[in-house]
Amino acid sequence: MGNYDGWEDYAGPGVGQPGALTARPKRAKYGNVPTFVLADLRLYQADAGPPPPMAWKFDSRKEAERYVELVLEQRGGKISGLAVQPRYSLHAIGAYDNVVHVVGEYRADFAYVRGGQVVVEDVKSPASKTPIYEWKVKHLRAEYGIEVVEI
Repeated sequence: MGNYDGWEDYAGPGVGQPGALTARPKRAKYGNVPTFVLADLRLYQADAGPPPPMAWKFDSRKEAERYVELVLEQRGGKISGLAVQPRYSLHAIGAYDNVVHVVGEYRADFAYVRGGQVVVEDVKSPASKTPIYEWKVKHLRAEYGIEVVEI
């Protein structure tokens, strides 16, 4: 082993052995189970094993179920232009340089057109309504005139 003889004494038991440092699955931020939507609109929960290829991943079952509802509405002609996780840059004008700066980003769950009006939706639970989320929604309303519909 050359210069590394005895390194096991310092590294601790099991280090260097196959599988010793395998990572535990990461728990979701708010305790929800990530859910996949398959091409035929069936739901598949992430804790059931690896998903089939070509599946949309959502942070929660509630969000995945809402996606299925919106796809069916789009197929039925009630809405159009369904976008998943659209991003909106948030800007502010610098007090000292009068230059527009990007100060953040709001990522909605869905956006679509219903009756000629753009609708932006966010699927929320009480735990996910954080102060930063509230600030971003207010900023989005002030900058773009967009009201976020919470589901």
